Amino acid sequence: GAKGSAQSNGSNSTAVGGRGGGALLIECAGALDFSGTIDASGQDGGDGVDIANAAATGSGGGGGSAGMVAILYDTLTANTGTITATGGDGGDGGDATGSTGNAATGAGGAGSKDAAGAGGGGGRGTSGTGPAGGTGGATMGGLVAENTEYL
Repeated sequence: GAKGSAQSNGSNSTAVGGRGGGALLIECAGALDFSGTIDASGQDGGDGVDIANAAATGSGGGGGSAGMVAILYDTLTANTGTITATGGDGGDGGDATGSTGNAATGAGGAGSKDAAGAGGGGGRGTSGTGPAGGTGGATMGGLVAENTEYL
């Protein structure tokens, strides 16, 4: 995910973006007995930096994109396993602590399940509590299929 933006004057550090879920390919030349759990989810983005007596703070980092899991087999014994692959949540916007004025603005957008997207970072806070980051997008999880094409 993308890193969060800095305070308007750029004087503070920015929130880190979440790492993506990666990819996993398993090719089973024999009989597959899949009963475990595989998680290829993206990492959540970091929260924006809190700044005392600030008019604005940095936004949260974007969540990492979901990964992909593919398992190909020759014959299937059992497929009771679970594959999880969702985008990471965006980080919350920073708090402008000790300051008064307008409430924080703009929560992060939700990730797209079609694009295996990740949640956007929280919007930049303006004199108050930073807004929440967006939720990560869901995917179909993974693929477990018979390998009919041997190269």
